[in-house]
Amino acid sequence: MKKGFLITEEEKKQIKELHESFTETGIFSDLKKLINQLTTGGKKEGTDFMKKFEELFSKNKPKKLQPSKDDLPENIVIGDSQSPYVSNGSDSFELISTQGSESSLWLGGKTLSWLLSAVKKHPGSDNVKNIAICIGTNGAFNSGDDISGLISELESKFPNAKLFVVQGSWGWGGLKNMTEKKVRDYYKKFEDNGVAVIEPPIGKIEPHGNKPVYKVIGKNLDNSI
Repeated sequence: MKKGFLITEEEKKQIKELHESFTETGIFSDLKKLINQLTTGGKKEGTDFMKKFEELFSKNKPKKLQPSKDDLPENIVIGDSQSPYVSNGSDSFELISTQGSESSLWLGGKTLSWLLSAVKKHPGSDNVKNIAICIGTNGAFNSGDDISGLISELESKFPNAKLFVVQGSWGWGGLKNMTEKKVRDYYKKFEDNGVAVIEPPIGKIEPHGNKPVYKVIGKNLDNSI
């Protein structure tokens, strides 16, 4: 039997996008020229090569990973490390970038205050129609979070977008003693500010991985737009 690697459809899509992005920039041709210039010298030659190598990649960053303001998807997921799994479970919602960062509006281990700060720095877009917010878990569903501030900022930066919130996870790590009531009370504040709450919550599970609940959440998100 021929051996190979098992990858998901999402990973296959990401590899294809990276290949197309690098091809568009001509980076493979430039890299080949650079390698041909490399001689079998000492430490200095190796250092010079790595410097040129880093400069080449910094000038040719994949376009798909750094979309401009007008290239944003119509339906986006923002928030914490659960965001990619929410996106993967949906047919319609996408990440701004598969690489988590402040400009992507999602990153692992982050809280609502981080997301609010990131949105404030973001240029926003009139093209975005729907936003799924996945935040709160890393802050232990802090009742002091500036939820209304986040919503106001999103409405300002994405004036044509309808807002949804995905309820987080608990029962793992530092959230072992978290109650579902506290979780739901936290997201009730989103609802009170006009945000549609998506059912069910990610739930009392360790959330990292394509768990079955993400398909349910994704389907309910898709049906809401």
